[in-house]
Amino acid sequence: MDDDKDGFTENSGDCDDKNAEVYPDAAEICGDGVDQDCDANDLICVSEDKNEVTLSNGFKVSFVEVVYNEDGTSTWKYAVEEMPEAKDLSNWVLELPACVTVGDAAPVFELVSPDPNAGLNGIKWEVTDEFQTGEFTITLDKLWDKATVKVAAKGPDVVLGEIVGPSCEEVVFEDADADGFTVRDGDCDDANADIRPDAEEVCGDAVDQNCDGNDAICPEAIDDDKDGVTENDGDCDDANLNVYPAAAEICGDGIDQNCDGEDTICVEDIDDDGDTFTENTGDCNDADATIYPNAGEVCGDGVDQDCDGFDLTCPEDVDDDGDTVTENAGDCNDADATIYPEAEEVCGDGIDQNCDGEDVICPEDIDDDGDTFTEKAGDCDDADATVYPDAEEVCGDEIDQNCDGADLSCADVDNDGDTFTETLGDCNDEDPAINPEADEICGDEIDQDC
Repeated sequence: MDDDKDGFTENSGDCDDKNAEVYPDAAEICGDGVDQDCDANDLICVSEDKNEVTLSNGFKVSFVEVVYNEDGTSTWKYAVEEMPEAKDLSNWVLELPACVTVGDAAPVFELVSPDPNAGLNGIKWEVTDEFQTGEFTITLDKLWDKATVKVAAKGPDVVLGEIVGPSCEEVVFEDADADGFTVRDGDCDDANADIRPDAEEVCGDAVDQNCDGNDAICPEAIDDDKDGVTENDGDCDDANLNVYPAAAEICGDGIDQNCDGEDTICVEDIDDDGDTFTENTGDCNDADATIYPNAGEVCGDGVDQDCDGFDLTCPEDVDDDGDTVTENAGDCNDADATIYPEAEEVCGDGIDQNCDGEDVICPEDIDDDGDTFTEKAGDCDDADATVYPDAEEVCGDEIDQNCDGADLSCADVDNDGDTFTETLGDCNDEDPAINPEADEICGDEIDQDC
């Protein structure tokens, strides 16, 4: 967001988005302590003849940075803009606060020229009451439009990374790599922004990212459980001393002791026959896919298909009526204890008591003489085929052929077919015209109506 409406945002380089006169490429006002063009420096004021540039209080208006070297040299940098063309700059004054000290020794400063052909090395500075001031002349090449003058401080006990502000009240620490930490803060490599006290340490790379004096040992290289094997060596659980490559594997405990990527399945946990049941889940014969818990049981085959501990007894093998004989043993009605092989047969009752496939026929039901009548059917002499109900009766032979209970008396025989016998009053049973109900013919000397 462009807060000051100057056409630039902080993201596009506006270093003060509350001031519309401050933005990249704005007109710079020298010596006012404000960086109008956002180049990180205030423009140094130059005299009208451009022969002389005075840095009055360089910390405030022209100070750039201080760089410390490991040998104890601090380099103080000042930016110079709008350099004159091939002119000598005389009376250039660099002012350092008197509070900048190097222990008990008197500060000695040496000018280091940014231009190798300027030949300015060795210029000495002296200390005043308030400022350490050095005056010198620099000749700059006309091709330079900007230069940096470096002032180096040398001496014993120089504190690395410390910068004292113009008022001597503010202590500033140089952050050369802009990682938020100076050497004083513990930055052990201020030229590398990835190295600082709060950096995440990368173990095992031989670099001390967090400046604790050591490269972190990778956890994988530490034998945490003291089993002689680290994660780098293949220990898949370095918190358990029983887990490492070549450890004895315990099957079925859910732990990969030997770090081969899986727990060994116990034999009882392996489904050998592919019926989806193992011995541990109740398969009582893991070599036969038809045998497992709740499988369909086949009765009487001597095999426990459903693994309930028993072979199912077929119904035919069960003695339902308690007569000690089952259907498989020949009981043809295992619901009736009177019916079984060798039971006593009751003839003629329609029941096969002895399970021989038929009911025994009672003697009275047998047609012994072949006349198609049995004793039960009324044959009064089943040994004589001429004797049976409705057989033709022979009178006077003392045989009851028709089984009506009596032998027919010959007198009772209707010899002439007029439906009357002698017993019934037929006075001439040889003439059908003569019977008790015949019409009498008068005068013929025959007694027709008897």
